[in-house]
Amino acid sequence: MNYNLPLLTVIIPFFLAIAVVSFVKERFNRTQQLRLIIVIIFIVAIVMACLLGLMLSTILKGNTIYSTFWLQMAPFELRLQVDGLSIIIALVGFLLWLTVSIYSITYIKNDLVRYYSLLLIVLGAIQGTVLAKDLISFYVFLEITTLATYLLIIHKRSIDALQAGYKYILMTLTVL
Repeated sequence: MNYNLPLLTVIIPFFLAIAVVSFVKERFNRTQQLRLIIVIIFIVAIVMACLLGLMLSTILKGNTIYSTFWLQMAPFELRLQVDGLSIIIALVGFLLWLTVSIYSITYIKNDLVRYYSLLLIVLGAIQGTVLAKDLISFYVFLEITTLATYLLIIHKRSIDALQAGYKYILMTLTVL
């Protein structure tokens, strides 16, 4: 089956990250930013739960879902596929993202917009990594995940955070 559900699970968090940076950053004070970010977290949670639930019901019927993005770039289009294993890992990734997002509401004190926009990028990139059908798509989403995670690690910009980020990049480059 060819649906755009996998593509939506990847693209929606990226677009919401851009929306958060574009509209929330300069226009509101910290309290208003926090309220809007909480609303965005719950919107993402509802939308992603619905999309993943629809894909899960299709997979439980014995079907496989395929989705392709950038068809014009023939050998380099991004191809996504949802099967039994990938939907389980996508659900686990989403639940972990939701847990981190809710927990970090009280934890993050500075630059809420940057932190939550990076978390949204990580959500979309993780979904893309899990649902990737080919090696090129997997590698693209894995690199997006690596970069966004690095920026989350150094979010505090303290000496310890920068050292941890440096170690993270070294370990990532060594493994890949």
